[in-house]
Amino acid sequence: MVFLVRSPTAYLVAHMLVFPFSATIFGQLFALARLATAEQTAASRDGTMAALRALFALPFVIVLPLWSLAFDRGAPLILIYGVLALGFAVITALLAIRWPSARAAELNDPKSGIRFSAALREMTAWPVTARILVIASVQAGVTLYMVLLGLIMTTGGGRETSDVSLFAGLVAGLEVPFMLASPMLLSRLSKSALIAAAAFIHAGFLCAFPLAAPYPVVWFLAIPAAMGAAVTLSVPIAYMQDLMSARPGAGGALIAVLHVTGRVIAAAVFGLGTAISGYGLAAMLGAGLAAASGLTLLMMDRRRPA
Repeated sequence: MVFLVRSPTAYLVAHMLVFPFSATIFGQLFALARLATAEQTAASRDGTMAALRALFALPFVIVLPLWSLAFDRGAPLILIYGVLALGFAVITALLAIRWPSARAAELNDPKSGIRFSAALREMTAWPVTARILVIASVQAGVTLYMVLLGLIMTTGGGRETSDVSLFAGLVAGLEVPFMLASPMLLSRLSKSALIAAAAFIHAGFLCAFPLAAPYPVVWFLAIPAAMGAAVTLSVPIAYMQDLMSARPGAGGALIAVLHVTGRVIAAAVFGLGTAISGYGLAAMLGAGLAAASGLTLLMMDRRRPA
């Protein structure tokens, strides 16, 4: 639709309705993984979730540099949507043809037996809702980075679109080893402590990024960006599933809610920062919110009974 119509209306419908709706599948993939690892230890499950989330970062390492080459040779940005449409068509065909039946998968997925209204009340209870808001505020920092990356590098940093792709690919590539290392860190830290530490690291990156964008040192900022994003994008998946440990599907739904909430918060921070000053202030506000939210989560879980 975006590629063929090429209008602001098509763009808004796609990004505000179609893409968020399709993104709910993301959480259910982790719900299936939770079912498949139900007999494993908690540490083993966390490792599986981290590895699965790291797989989503791997394509960035390959795809974004290819787009960088394409842009250098004059390819228009709108071409991305045409290529995505073809890619999604192939994925849809593969799912339709190759997805195993429930019996073939042999997953033990007993029904909860509670009514929909009771399940909804359970998912919207204040202890759950509060943690969704706090973790979503941490993840909003990563979303804000993705929004500001091209804007800061091409306007404030005077760089080309290809540089944006290379930086994003570099960050995503570095995220993979950090995601895979998170289970080892979880053997020494709680999930909330690790999320809080990552929030502070990513907040430091957001503060430095607008200042360093015009200089070569900006490429070194990919390291703290990846360290913070790797944890805040992977560990909350296991955290949300722990909140609904007996209901993997509900835990998967919370992951989708978490992502949508984080994007809404990031949009609000971006709007406020740019309305007052500019992209730099938006990054600073996002950094402050992420750091404060990480500290809040740590305090909330320290007060929670075992």
